[in-house]
Amino acid sequence: MTVHVSDLLSRPLVAATPDTSIRDAARIMTGHRVSAPIFMEGEGLAGMITDRDLHSRCIAAGLPYTTPVREIMTENLHPTGADTLGFQVLTAMTRLNVHHLPELNAGRVVGVVSTSDLVRFQSANAVYLAGDIHKGGQRRDRCLHRPPAEAGGGGSSARPRYLMPGWRVAPRCAASNHPTPIRTTPC
Repeated sequence: MTVHVSDLLSRPLVAATPDTSIRDAARIMTGHRVSAPIFMEGEGLAGMITDRDLHSRCIAAGLPYTTPVREIMTENLHPTGADTLGFQVLTAMTRLNVHHLPELNAGRVVGVVSTSDLVRFQSANAVYLAGDIHKGGQRRDRCLHRPPAEAGGGGSSARPRYLMPGWRVAPRCAASNHPTPIRTTPC
């Protein structure tokens, strides 16, 4: 993933102060549909909470909902820069066993990158890649049905060099004496 973190951010920054109550933080998370808001003191990054923090550090611990977020937030965060590449962020998340990292740009918090952002980007790339492969396969199909000499192969080939998923090689075609791909799955 050679995309920069700044291109991955899908939501505006959701921030509050560490004195916000746990209940109000949960309302902020629900209202903005985020799973990891940032808590700031002035312009500085103070911490972050996640859905998991609410479950394990608040509800399971039996804390009152009026408790300030500073009691349960994670404070020692590992921010990433706007020019950090996606694969570097994914590596850092894996190493730190976290799903969210704040992004800093010129020392200011500008957003939170999540594993969902990375997956969303990567799945879009996979869709485009699959489309390119499918288009390439259609071109190869036309070439594979011609004799190898006409397809630019310059001789007989034991089997086609490329087969799309769902295809198998049939016995040699009598007309051209080369293997013929046959689709085994519906289009």
